[in-house]
Parts: sequence; C-alpha cells; structure tokens
Amino acid sequence: AEWLSQEEACEQAMLDYDNGKREHVKLCAPNLYDQSCEKACLSQLDAGCGVIEGSVQGEQLGNAGGVQIGCSPPQQSWILGPEDQSSQCERITAVQKPVSAQAVLFAGWLWQQTWGPSASWKRRYFVLESGDAVRSARLRSFKEDPTESSNAQEQLDDAITLWDAVGIAKVAGKYLKREDSSCFLFYHFYRTFRFCAPDNAELAGGFFSSSAALRDHWVALLKSTFKFKGVVKASPFEGVSRCCCTSSDPASCALLSGVELYKSKSPFNSGGVCPSDQGYRYFKKQGIDRLPPACLLPKFM
Repeated sequence: AEWLSQEEACEQAMLDYDNGKREHVKLCAPNLYDQSCEKACLSQLDAGCGVIEGSVQGEQLGNAGGVQIGCSPPQQSWILGPEDQSSQCERITAVQKPVSAQAVLFAGWLWQQTWGPSASWKRRYFVLESGDAVRSARLRSFKEDPTESSNAQEQLDDAITLWDAVGIAKVAGKYLKREDSSCFLFYHFYRTFRFCAPDNAELAGGFFSSSAALRDHWVALLKSTFKFKGVVKASPFEGVSRCCCTSSDPASCALLSGVELYKSKSPFNSGGVCPSDQGYRYFKKQGIDRLPPACLLPKFM
C-alpha cells in the first residue's frame, strides 16, 4: 500500500533522472572530446590506418584504374553528434588524408614502335606509376589521355614491369628513322622497346623546350625505377664507359656506358665499343687528343 501511493511519483522521478542524465551527457561530452578515445583513434596517424594498393583514382589516370577512396563511417559520433555524414567525413578527412602505396611519377605522350615484321610507330599516352617494397613500378599505356577522355582504355597487354629491366640508352632520332625526334631504347630481358619523344613542333608551347629535354626527363625517371636491374638478365658492360664522339668537335662527344655500348666484333676485344651505326667513334679515332669535357664526369647506368 505504501508503494502504490508513491508509485507514480517515483516512476516520474526515475524518468526525469534518466532524461536529465541523457541531456547532461549531450551537453557535457563535447567538452571532453580532447580526452576521448575517438579523438585518440583519429589522431594516431603515425601508426597508419591501412594500405591503399595502387595509385589514387583521378591521379593522372582519370577513371582508368586507381583506387576510389570513399568515406562511410559506421555510425555517428556519440560525442559530437548528431551530425550528417558529410559533416562527419569533413571532420575526419581534415586529420586523416588518404595515402596510397603508389603514385604517378610522370605522364605524357610518346611514340612507340610496335613489335613484329610489320612494325610501325604508334602515338600512345604513357603513365609512369611508382612501385614500393613489394610491387614493381610500371609503365602503363593508353590510346587516349585518361584525364581528358572518360572512355580511355588501358592497353593492359602493353604494360611494362620496370624494376628488373636490363637498361636504357638514349639514341638520336635518325637512328630510328625519326629525324626530328629524340629517342631511347628500353632493354628488358624479354625484348627491346623503342620510344621517341614528340618532335619540337609537337611540343611547341609546352613545358619542355625540346624533344631532347622531354626524352631526357623520361629516361631519368625510368632509370630511377630499376630496383633489380640485371638480376634476371645481366646488363652488358655494367660499369664500363667509353668516350664516344660523332665528329672531331669535342662538343659532339658523350660518355656512353652499359647498354649504350655495343659488343666489339673483334675476337680480340671483349669490351664495349662506341655504337658506330649511330655515328659514334672513340674520341681518339675522331682525331681528338685530349679527353673532352663531356667525358670527364662520371656516369652511372
């Protein structure tokens, strides 16, 4: 009988307590966010949250490959909520920036000679994607610029794995019958690839002042990806250099090494020789007595 007379008042008191506690937590919790586990979790950037394999979608690839990174929290923050997903994601991405395992090092148009008896030159858009500790860098190709065309299709069979390449050599365009271009040979253990940068007319108004400047940029970046160069197939004349010139003018000389040199046809010479079919001869055979300045600096292939 005693409870019955107080039941309604007691239940109302309990309800008021529960509601009051809930409201108090809503008002109090945001002031304690700096001491919360939620903030501690979001702030552990040094530990990392996971690995995104591949480059990020849209990074010089348009919609052609790459990982699309989204934000979809499993629930609202009970400390800072209620908030909509857009506001929550904006708050989270302010401290957690997406980082991928790969990145695009460079991209642009090159001419590539096709393989086979009916070889011809095709203009392709190439994307140089970096590697990491367990994945090789790759040279990917497209018929169209993927950043400008949503229909650009990657030529999957033409992708080149880079870290176990044999070497790379710059050559004059006329060597490959492309007089106005600067070219390079990319030696792999299964075949040799032939590339040429667009000629000066194609590059007019662009970032690179000449075909040779663009070619040299590609060569430097590609060389930097050779992690296991010569492991599958030994690089010829590794560490061997020759001062080669195209005329008696010392300014025509270059220090060639590695795959840039040819095997001598002489049975008495097992070393590398200057590539005569490109117009090069050893500097002394061009009538130059002193080592030209271009050959004084060390060069590593």
